[in-house]
Amino acid sequence: MAQDTRTSVFGNFHVVTGTYTAGGGTIDVSDHFSEILSCTARASGGAPSAANLPRIGVNATTLVVTLTSADASQVGRWMAIGHRG
Repeated sequence: MAQDTRTSVFGNFHVVTGTYTAGGGTIDVSDHFSEILSCTARASGGAPSAANLPRIGVNATTLVVTLTSADASQVGRWMAIGHRG
């Protein structure tokens, strides 16, 4: 899991993007957010389908990427928007 080094700030909101690696996992973004308002993830490569779309959940200020793909090598990008920490 990786976070991009150049984040975006507008007002009291912060946008953080990054990548996730095969197997999914957790992404701690607590350095950026006091609250996550929205997040999304997108698989890279292959034709988009329900079989390879990642699910992303929020646990306080940690993102949890769960891969639904049977392909354990699936990678992709994520984005989160929230209140600045």
